Amino acid sequence: MSHDPTTPHGDASAIFDEYATYYDLLYPEKDSKAEAAFVLERLAAHTGQPKTLLEFGTGSGRHAEHFVRQGVAVTGVERSPRMLTLATARNMDVTCAMGERLTYVQEDIRTLRLPRTFDAVVALFHVMSYMATPQDLAAAMNAASRHLRPGGAFLFDYWYGPCVTAQPPQKTEKHVDAEDVRLHRRTTPTMDPAAHTVTVHFDLTVEREGAPARHISEDHIMRYLFQPEVTAAMDAAGLDLVEQGEWLTRREPSPETFGVYAVGVKRA
Repeated sequence: MSHDPTTPHGDASAIFDEYATYYDLLYPEKDSKAEAAFVLERLAAHTGQPKTLLEFGTGSGRHAEHFVRQGVAVTGVERSPRMLTLATARNMDVTCAMGERLTYVQEDIRTLRLPRTFDAVVALFHVMSYMATPQDLAAAMNAASRHLRPGGAFLFDYWYGPCVTAQPPQKTEKHVDAEDVRLHRRTTPTMDPAAHTVTVHFDLTVEREGAPARHISEDHIMRYLFQPEVTAAMDAAGLDLVEQGEWLTRREPSPETFGVYAVGVKRA
């Protein structure tokens, strides 16, 4: 099994504050282009190629950029103002070239109410595992459903419970040397089996030439999910589960599968 079980992402403004500034530097290996292609392929398999797409927890805009370049009009929703600043800066050239095909909204996905629907909704990089309670999960599912046209699809990925319980996240350290900055991140996870959550504590040290080291600490609460809960939440929101599998490979989920994706189609 190869994964980083302490990867942060999502749409909470209380987290991704100063951390957001260094977000992309911490994950240079992430192939957002390949992931975006995979998402569009799985959506097309069930509802046809989407023309319009709503992205929950758009983060720094890495996936949104590739969706737009494939001809999809994207609305990205993000609660963190710093993440939105990064996304806007990253995609400035895309926005200029594509005009209205890429827009961003600062909002909480659980309470989102836009005056339109979309062909597809996606929540990537474990955004749905940031829904730390059953109530949060239900609210996010309902938000996805009410922004879908009948027959539209919601694709999301999440921490897979059987894997997290079989192989609990461990302490990790990561070093990144970029052109003008050096990052050292310590990650300390604490599991709460009763709540099905992992509180991930990040200590990030930032070093720049000629400047004192800066220290950033954040706690991210992640919830690992099991298939019955996922299926029930989707059903209650009017979504039929039509596909699930290991992220990017489509293999059957197992206790070795950390990241699982699911696709739900909105009932007419």
